[in-house]
Amino acid sequence: MKGMSTIDTTDGWAGKLLNGLGWMMVFAYINLLWIAFTFMGLIIFGISPATTALFAIVRKWLQGDRDLKILPTFWKIYKGDFLKANLLGLIIVVIGAVLYIDFYFLVAMQHWFSTVLLMLIAVFIALYLVILVHIIPVFVHYEASIWSHLKIALSVGVSHLGRTALLLFGSLIIFYLLLSYPGTIPFFSVSSLAAYTLLVSLNMYEKISQRHHTPVEE
Repeated sequence: MKGMSTIDTTDGWAGKLLNGLGWMMVFAYINLLWIAFTFMGLIIFGISPATTALFAIVRKWLQGDRDLKILPTFWKIYKGDFLKANLLGLIIVVIGAVLYIDFYFLVAMQHWFSTVLLMLIAVFIALYLVILVHIIPVFVHYEASIWSHLKIALSVGVSHLGRTALLLFGSLIIFYLLLSYPGTIPFFSVSSLAAYTLLVSLNMYEKISQRHHTPVEE
């Protein structure tokens, strides 16, 4: 599969069906690439750059670049973002682990002050979820440092809470459907999540970049 072009068909239900099947083939293909490149990085070093590469390709496709050569582009992005994506992934995991440990520790405490701290931790967890929802689309859309990516993800997520809630709720539905039909996981897990996330948020990121003249990825 060299490119990302959908099947050129005539109008009607048959054409729509064939186009739908073409989309499904592309989603399955890039999801299998995600699995392969994740294992190529021994999972722990492969999952972050493989995920950013998949999101970047879906972004290019949604922007109209349907003739993109998938495998060479996936490899180029994977290799180019390897260190930066892994550093970002490490930061996200460390922050999540610290919040989890703090939350677990405070729940176990039998003291009135722990309730106050739990409320504070709950706020940080909510902000963390906001960043988590937006960070990968922001990473593949904007040209920026890791620190700037984190700030943009938080700023965009907080200032567009309705869109953030829609992304979070839709992602949970996708996770539920995938777990309900586990046979689809190898083919449509990350690719379907990327497509949904970018369909909901891409136009918002583009408007923000135009308004603030923020550099974007090609």
